Amino acid sequence: MPTSACDYIDEKFEKELQNLPPVAALPPLDKRPVFWLGEKKFAGGAKFDYLYIKDDFGVWLRYEDSDSDDFLLQKDMPERYYGYDEIDRSPDERWVSRELGYYSYGIYDISLFKNEAKIFSQTAYKVVRKFIGFFNLHSMRGTSFAAPQGTEENLNAISELQTPLADFPQKQNYSALGPAYKSEAEGYVGDEIAKKLARNTFEIKGEGWQQTVRVNSLAKDTKVVCGDEICLALAFDESKVNGCDNGAASTTIYTLNLKQKFRDFYMLPSKNFKYAKISDNFTLDDVKSFEIILSKFRDLGGLDKGSEYIDYEVILRNGEGEQVNEICRNQTEKVGDRTQ
Repeated sequence: MPTSACDYIDEKFEKELQNLPPVAALPPLDKRPVFWLGEKKFAGGAKFDYLYIKDDFGVWLRYEDSDSDDFLLQKDMPERYYGYDEIDRSPDERWVSRELGYYSYGIYDISLFKNEAKIFSQTAYKVVRKFIGFFNLHSMRGTSFAAPQGTEENLNAISELQTPLADFPQKQNYSALGPAYKSEAEGYVGDEIAKKLARNTFEIKGEGWQQTVRVNSLAKDTKVVCGDEICLALAFDESKVNGCDNGAASTTIYTLNLKQKFRDFYMLPSKNFKYAKISDNFTLDDVKSFEIILSKFRDLGGLDKGSEYIDYEVILRNGEGEQVNEICRNQTEKVGDRTQ
């Protein structure tokens, strides 16, 4: 387990933080739902497993480990709640690692509101040391501390205020397809277009339940197509090409498992999902169905150049059954038929 004996420590830097004037303690408060008021997707100062967001649609749930999705819970605000806001003034992450020598260093101007009234504010400094106990090609997290004195206690007290508004899993269940090379991997099909409420907001129907889900993508347009077991969210972004061979806009593909509510849309770490694109003669509107099969591919670049592997192949079709997408061929190429 990491200990300070195995951490990188800059004594001058840490002493400067420890010498900051102590902060006042947060007064004792009752538990209430905590709403996120910050500009980023999720809080970085106080630690939460989930937060609530309010907008014109209603009250949304957002998990810490799945901030790419929001789940609509209800229309109206509760009578009693807290608002949590923070302004992130953290230095650049690369500078922190390269020049300061730490794993992370966050500076947050935090504020807590009881309904609309501000009741507490302070600047919090959060440091995670770099673990250097043994040789490793990647930086590892070491021990952490918060400054000034009293900050750790205040951040913990704010985190402990959160309470559920509805019955939902308080830890997100990942819903990605399993690794394609495993024996239980299988293919999927779907042709039901999910009802679209806004550019990135959809009604998703499972077995005996319905849920409004928002995909937090900045893509110009999104579309969700569902089958019996999974849905695909297709995010069409003309500003990104992801190394496609002819410079065409890429389509980021997310998967959603329909076995349970409050599952997240999850982007698979698959090259064939990451480097998919809509062919030049088609648009996202043309997509009417999908098919996911297992195929053999060859890597065309990087450390694994030339190696073969089994992966998911995503085929998007229009109403006439024509394939409307392709994989960027300067990244991978298909070398085998479907693997059973």
